[in-house]
Amino acid sequence: MVFELEPPPRATDIALTPELLTAAAKAVRICLGHVGPVLARGLAGAGLDADRLAIKASANNRSKIKRGRLCLHELAVDAAELAAASAVDHLYAFAADLTREPLPVLSHLTPVRAALEAGGLFGHLADRTDDVSLRLARIAGMWLVDCDSARKLATSHNSTTMIADAQATESSLHRMLDDAGVTWRRNGQGKPINVALDGQVVPRADIGVAAGTRKFLGPAAGAFDPYNSLSGGAHTRPWMHGGNRGTGAGSVLTAVWVAREVLARFLVLWGTYAGQDVGTESAKVRQALTGVLNRAAAGDFASSARA
Repeated sequence: MVFELEPPPRATDIALTPELLTAAAKAVRICLGHVGPVLARGLAGAGLDADRLAIKASANNRSKIKRGRLCLHELAVDAAELAAASAVDHLYAFAADLTREPLPVLSHLTPVRAALEAGGLFGHLADRTDDVSLRLARIAGMWLVDCDSARKLATSHNSTTMIADAQATESSLHRMLDDAGVTWRRNGQGKPINVALDGQVVPRADIGVAAGTRKFLGPAAGAFDPYNSLSGGAHTRPWMHGGNRGTGAGSVLTAVWVAREVLARFLVLWGTYAGQDVGTESAKVRQALTGVLNRAAAGDFASSARA
């Protein structure tokens, strides 16, 4: 029987050993092997079909609105698939980093943080418990923010070519959003906010990474919110680490726990959207990574602790 550790064990009396790092890396790679075939199928199936039907119905035979919303939906699906691929890609990097020489200090937290953010973005765009109009407003907001950032970057470089490209992309996006019936406002600093479609409103245009990752983790984030710890590793801010999870075994076990949650929750969301049964894959992910956490807590990796 696999015991679900919530939250992961702390570093007290747990040694950071080659055996622990090797076991964690092996388990992550095994889990990614289960996820790869799911990802290869593409984000198609029941959810995609249902979204398109709902979009066509909401357009009320107005061809321009239907065209704009379907194009916006394609952007959302593309971004969701990219987010899923990014999460997997960063977890491969995490597994590789665990067994390198010299030992990782904080670098292993950075790819796990990126994987968690990618998972949050995937849920932001593909969680079918949210209305399709709300999800379309979200992708519209994200593109508005990205176009805004690209334009400001081009202006700061004073590059005629970059400015022209940014303006062309932004104009194309605005036409698509106008066709789709998306509305938005800007705040006093000129940043896009309050994106709306068919009564569904996104108060801030961008995802809000910390909030997005907490929503993605679900109830587990209430018992243990790892995002600050991962951010502390990415930005070399040791005081952001909670308790004794800052470095050593604690940070590795935190990263393993996050990798487990990202992969298991991603599989559930993907399966729900695509109408695919991924229960077996999700169970194998949980079993493999929870096994590493349990063995660490039991002291199985303490035989050759590093000085």
